Amino acid sequence: QNIYGILAKNNKIVHMSSDIPSPDYLGGNKEENEEEWEFYLKNKNKTTLSLDNSQDDSGNVYGIRAESGKIRIDANVEIIKAATKNNGYGTFDAISTVGKNSKIYLTAKFTMLGTAITGNVDKTKNARTAVTLAGDDSIIHIHNADIDNRNGGQLSNILSAGDKNSVLSIDETKIYADKALLGKAAEGATINFNMNRSGTAVRDNKTDIQGDVRIFKDSKINVGIKGETSKWVGTRVLAKNQNNGFEGTLNVYLADKGTWESTGDGAS
Repeated sequence: QNIYGILAKNNKIVHMSSDIPSPDYLGGNKEENEEEWEFYLKNKNKTTLSLDNSQDDSGNVYGIRAESGKIRIDANVEIIKAATKNNGYGTFDAISTVGKNSKIYLTAKFTMLGTAITGNVDKTKNARTAVTLAGDDSIIHIHNADIDNRNGGQLSNILSAGDKNSVLSIDETKIYADKALLGKAAEGATINFNMNRSGTAVRDNKTDIQGDVRIFKDSKINVGIKGETSKWVGTRVLAKNQNNGFEGTLNVYLADKGTWESTGDGAS
């Protein structure tokens, strides 16, 4: 069976806020709740997910998932463990949507290491993806993403977006795809790095990304690289459709000494 860290479906809403109560909120007096209060202060702005499906060979692993639902988390999110099936079946999505009009908003920071994933999976058949956007008119917006797939990380894709009018946006980025694909946009979807949602204006966040992107018909990837500490090391991997025509659009916006090092055989 599938396992989920956080799930919203069928138009349901999950909102995890970071409001700060008083010690009395825990009940009893402050002295009785001192240990609980200290734990709260240490972890009040953090959501940690540890996912283990290693004993089940018939399901997928999902961290945060909206299935025609809406999720907003106003705290840092980290996935520290994602144990998949021992026999190598199923997929893993750290953050994902499916179904029309699904929404996920992470207003703080998302952190994940590719090495947090375990299990003997054939990555050519069973995708392991950090962020998957599916469903017409759906949105995933992450304020800050720190995703590192180096040192043997098991992610096969970092960002994957598909379906009409769907938009995946990340404001501030520190993403090292290593051997994984940095971004894939298909079926009329858009991926934005440090851009407004419409992809028409560069924001003022730092962009630090490594990896290649692939863009299919009617889809778009917009990359805003602003400031001398912002950079993208990677390129577009050109794919051909059945009519042997190149597909999709890549827009790269450089400002204030931002740099793009286009590398590899697929350089455009």
